[in-house]
Amino acid sequence: ATELGDYFSIGGSLNISFGTYYYLRYLDESDVNHKYQVKRDEPPYEDLDKTYHTLRYDHNFSSIGFNIGMIYNPNDNMRFSLNIETPSDMEIKEYFYEEAKVVFDNKDQIKYNNANTAVTTKYDVMLPWSIALGYSYDTDGLTLAGAIQYKDYNFIKYLETSDEYLLNLNSKTSDYLKGNYRFGLGAEYNVPYTIFQLRAG
Repeated sequence: ATELGDYFSIGGSLNISFGTYYYLRYLDESDVNHKYQVKRDEPPYEDLDKTYHTLRYDHNFSSIGFNIGMIYNPNDNMRFSLNIETPSDMEIKEYFYEEAKVVFDNKDQIKYNNANTAVTTKYDVMLPWSIALGYSYDTDGLTLAGAIQYKDYNFIKYLETSDEYLLNLNSKTSDYLKGNYRFGLGAEYNVPYTIFQLRAG
């Protein structure tokens, strides 16, 4: 941040976010009570001895955006603020894998691989922008503050995609996502001759 004169300050920040979600599940089941003993030539098979199921899901994301803020102090008691958050581009990579194996009583095996798995999906999402205004007033140990923020969720879009499902979601964005307002009010009072502060908001 930097000061532009005695009453005005401006600053900014670069916002970088990233994260990873990893899920892996192994499911093993054995017919220890010999409940499934009926032999069939076609599914559903009922002469099972053991079943093994593996499910894996990886999710990685990263995004970048900017914040610009301004503060105006006309005097020692009042302060006005403005904050603008630019749209951010989020890149998402997903990997999904699933397989299963069935072992029968005669030790024959059948292995199943989901044909739609073992692939990595990558897509970009444009996240919404927002603008916020704030005001505070200080006098004799009492501080009053208020703020309003508007975020345009209708701005969310999948970028550079030819996938019909994602394109369909883009076309319906305005039907399901709207701009959102948030309001906040607060007060703080320093109790004289004590270390206590009373707050409400």
